[in-house]
Amino acid sequence: MGKPDAPLSALAPLIDRIEVLAQGVRLVLAAKDLICAGNLQDQFGKLRARLDPRDELDYAPRAKALHLLIGVRPVFRGGRTWMVRPSGEVAVALR
Repeated sequence: MGKPDAPLSALAPLIDRIEVLAQGVRLVLAAKDLICAGNLQDQFGKLRARLDPRDELDYAPRAKALHLLIGVRPVFRGGRTWMVRPSGEVAVALR
């Protein structure tokens, strides 16, 4: 995994909603804050290229939002939390 370009505090205002689903965690992001004027397809492709191949990014034009589905699920055990991919691989250890 690569290092993030911005701290979480800078990304939080972009998140409209977080949904915890059986197949992963979906972030609904404000597209207007992530995609500048210009070639939407090109910018969307650049965002998609930065994702893990197992994750999905879709654009909802009516809502003007990006839907990012990250294929992980949280595991809570003994006061610790971590994110696990469907394969069982640990994606992120939170505490």
